[in-house]
Amino acid sequence: MSALDLSSTFLQFILDSYPAICSVVDEKSNIIMVNNAWREFGLKYGASQDTINGVDLNYLNACRQLPDNPEQALVLRRIAHNLSLILQGQRDEYSIEYAVTPGADGQWYLLQIKGFDFDESRYAIISHTDISSQIALQNQLAESLEQQKKMNHLKSEFLTMVAHEVRTPLTVIMNQLYLLKTKNLQLKPAERLSRFELMNDRLHDLDKLLDELIELGKYELGNASVNYQVIYINQLVENIVESLRTVYDPQCNITIHLETEQAQITSDVTQVTKIITNLISNAIKYTPDHDGNIYITVSVTKGFLNLTIEDEGIGIPKADLSNLYDLFFRSDNAHSINGTGIGLRIVKQALDLLGGSIRLDSELGQGTTCTVMIPV
Repeated sequence: MSALDLSSTFLQFILDSYPAICSVVDEKSNIIMVNNAWREFGLKYGASQDTINGVDLNYLNACRQLPDNPEQALVLRRIAHNLSLILQGQRDEYSIEYAVTPGADGQWYLLQIKGFDFDESRYAIISHTDISSQIALQNQLAESLEQQKKMNHLKSEFLTMVAHEVRTPLTVIMNQLYLLKTKNLQLKPAERLSRFELMNDRLHDLDKLLDELIELGKYELGNASVNYQVIYINQLVENIVESLRTVYDPQCNITIHLETEQAQITSDVTQVTKIITNLISNAIKYTPDHDGNIYITVSVTKGFLNLTIEDEGIGIPKADLSNLYDLFFRSDNAHSINGTGIGLRIVKQALDLLGGSIRLDSELGQGTTCTVMIPV
């Protein structure tokens, strides 16, 4: 066996033992040798026998057959350009990562070209290594890092929001207490009563905020539980509406339509109450001066509680609809109205716990319709 044959046999042995898809090209970029991984790849994708064996193939010509995908076409141009430089002896090696199927879960390869001289001729070894798992891991790590950044940002927002939401009612209470302390004798009984009522309202706001934070913590930590029992849903809705009238305005224009008489459901009364209370409360708050109408429809059909709450309030911008269940999120047109951005998050968490669903349809300046379905 000649030295050339021995070298070729040795090189073939090395290539076949390498897991990457490998080929060797001469100075004219004709493929003169391929390894087992190349042949297995060709068989897998139904290539011709000549392609599988690397017969009559020119690497540069193959690279110049550009696909329609502009990104893949750019990669092939770069490979062709750098392979030409290597075969001309103007550089020794080149590498690039490229996607066969783009996307986070796509198939990615690392292409490496290494030039070498043998018997006064120039050659190059070209390898394609599947790095899909590494790219997927990188994407997962990047996503985890981004999630961590978001969580840190949310924590900062949370602290800022809590500080603001606590300070505002406390400031009102402290101011009223100071006035009562310094000018109590000068105030008429009606004025004193008005100031006590104002402090009571702000204390109610604080109590509501603390309740929301406690409930939110249970959901986020997975500590919320479900206790099923029989609920007279019509009576529950009417009681919630009357309770909210006392908090907001007894003259709220709320119409309740009960489609199922003496309706009974089996669910968790605490979770259902949170859902209904938050949604009706939002309808009242975001209907300016309680001028518009609010329509509540309740029915029980085919194993589901169907609840629709329609208001004639300020509405929600289309761009904000997908973000409404994000923690602390509030639409730009709602910042002037008292709120924490927690209520809808609690609604969504409670519905998930009960296996229910929610849909919001809204027109800016015209109102919002909220449709809830809960299996019962």
